[in-house]
Amino acid sequence: MSEKIKSKIGEELYNKILESGLKAEDIDIVTDGSYIPRARFNEVNGKLKATEAKIDDYEKQITDTKNLLKDNEDFKGKYSELNEKYKNDLALKDKEILNTSKRYLIEQSLREAGAKHTSLLMKDIDLESITIDNDKLLGMDKITEDLKTNYSDLFVVKNTNNNLQGSNNTNTDNDINNDPDSEDWGDLLKDL
Repeated sequence: MSEKIKSKIGEELYNKILESGLKAEDIDIVTDGSYIPRARFNEVNGKLKATEAKIDDYEKQITDTKNLLKDNEDFKGKYSELNEKYKNDLALKDKEILNTSKRYLIEQSLREAGAKHTSLLMKDIDLESITIDNDKLLGMDKITEDLKTNYSDLFVVKNTNNNLQGSNNTNTDNDINNDPDSEDWGDLLKDL
């Protein structure tokens, strides 16, 4: 190799390099004909390779970060979608629970008012128009009066004559008690 370098740079320059303390193995030829000491070349080459490795590592980190950000955005979207669905489901369940409570209280109120078949009367009641305040129905009195007017045959008529007419009242009482449709459903439901 030393002969090759000597022929490229000339014998005089080659001798000056050797006199300066460098060895022939420490010299390498570059394309423009100038020379670089091998140690310096190796040092710069090592730094260059380390820098290229860092660049590759940073590019990989950037790609990973972009993927994480994309996954994070997907996660945020899925989270907000599931959170909205949960809130809607919760609101529906709350409304269902409230309507069940209303139905129970309405049927209880109708039984107390003397209704025979509360399930038939429930079809004419708008649950949204009734509100509950401390387990009491607001607006139920008007609805009960309307139902008694429209469906008087579905309500038991309470006799307040105190037997003033004598035997005539007892016959009608017997007829009512013998009629299977005139059963007091409130009493039957209380037994359940």
